[in-house]
Amino acid sequence: MYKVATGIATIASIFLLAGCGSSTKQNSQDSSTTSKKQASMSMVKSSKKEAREKVDDAQFSVDNLFEEIDDSFPSEYNYNKLFTGTSVSDVENVEATVDELPQSKDRTRLQKLVAKAMKLAKAEEPSQTVAQSKAEESSLAKYRSESLDKELSSTRESIDEEFSDTKKNSSSSTKVTTSGTAIHYTKVDLETFASETDKYVGKNIETSGEVAYIQKNPDDKDIYYVVILPKDNYTSTGYSFGTVTEINIDSFNDKNIQEGKQITVKGGALTSTLKLNGKVLKSDIVVDSVSVN
Repeated sequence: MYKVATGIATIASIFLLAGCGSSTKQNSQDSSTTSKKQASMSMVKSSKKEAREKVDDAQFSVDNLFEEIDDSFPSEYNYNKLFTGTSVSDVENVEATVDELPQSKDRTRLQKLVAKAMKLAKAEEPSQTVAQSKAEESSLAKYRSESLDKELSSTRESIDEEFSDTKKNSSSSTKVTTSGTAIHYTKVDLETFASETDKYVGKNIETSGEVAYIQKNPDDKDIYYVVILPKDNYTSTGYSFGTVTEINIDSFNDKNIQEGKQITVKGGALTSTLKLNGKVLKSDIVVDSVSVN
């Protein structure tokens, strides 16, 4: 009897242990499945969050193309009016961001807003281009004006220096004259001097011509610019065969110099130092003395 009971107890223990082992194995499998499901759900949530963030960023970029409605909170935008300064290039950059989104209702909605922004930007671009062109033209005109002023100033300074040097030379020559040595003036016909000026630069010359034009020096009220031309068929061809002379106001008034009169001048020859009516003249004579023929 004791042995039978002992045998039954042993068999019962074996079945109990087997049941426990099976239960432990099942629990382990259930736990592993649950962990996998949780990891999968976590990845899905992370992917959805990343996608949502990309949509939000794209929405922010699109909104910034448009003008914000005043005093709106949270911010609202007028999708019929661009933010000041928005260009076609700005819209194209946002368009590229939106196109990178995966296919969705949000992507389609944002693409429609971008298309509207592009239409508005292209409509405004011509007026922006015109305004920019006007600004550039104004800047260019200012630059040209400043350059011209500098050029005129430089020319006048050069004329003043040459005239000053000539006066000094004239004064020095006068002193020589008072001591008994006369100044020698080389006679040359006007056409030859005008066409071969370089040969006579720095020399004292004597030449004659008909007065064709008179203008007062704008920078020196005591000097007149008197243009003389050869008294022949060249008179009607302009200043090509003539020269400008610089005559002081006393001599000018004393000799009653007028257009059409034939005069003879003696003085120092210069070249390319004088600008008259916007043209730099090749020849110039700073007059020591003048007579009316």
